[in-house]
Amino acid sequence: FISLRSKFKNMNMSYLPAEWHKQSLIQLTWPHKDTDWAYMLDEVNDCFLKIAYEVLKRQNLLIVAPDPDSIRDSIDNYGADIQKLVTSKINTNDTWARDHAFITLLKEDATPLLLDFCFNGWGMKFAANHDNLINRNLEFLGAFECPMEDHLEFVLEGGSIESDGKGCILTTEE
Repeated sequence: FISLRSKFKNMNMSYLPAEWHKQSLIQLTWPHKDTDWAYMLDEVNDCFLKIAYEVLKRQNLLIVAPDPDSIRDSIDNYGADIQKLVTSKINTNDTWARDHAFITLLKEDATPLLLDFCFNGWGMKFAANHDNLINRNLEFLGAFECPMEDHLEFVLEGGSIESDGKGCILTTEE
């Protein structure tokens, strides 16, 4: 581990927040018939409804899906508080939002900056053409009030890095 903060104590630095840092929302990319979940879609939808219900008890939830209206109705029928629910109609390849969603960088003054990287579907094992457009579509739709930076020349899956919020980042060489 390398602590960037200890090496550059006097520099004005940005940092990746830890997983447990306060969030403005959680993003889910919803399963549908064209995802890897097709063979068990009813079971997975039920699981996602439970996740959405629990998230909405605590904070805002953004759902990205090709058909968000039916999902909104399902969540409402499930009994969740949909006042904190935001949906966006966007085509998707699959449900791995942690890999294709923005990575949030916090500036020294805690202002968020959304970083958009290239997601290559685990080395082109799976299609990611729609997933790679989600962030740009969300920005175009005005889903976030903070700025976005394009880093699409760099492949980085959000699930491949971990930060403690204090300057240490854990990742693999690849």
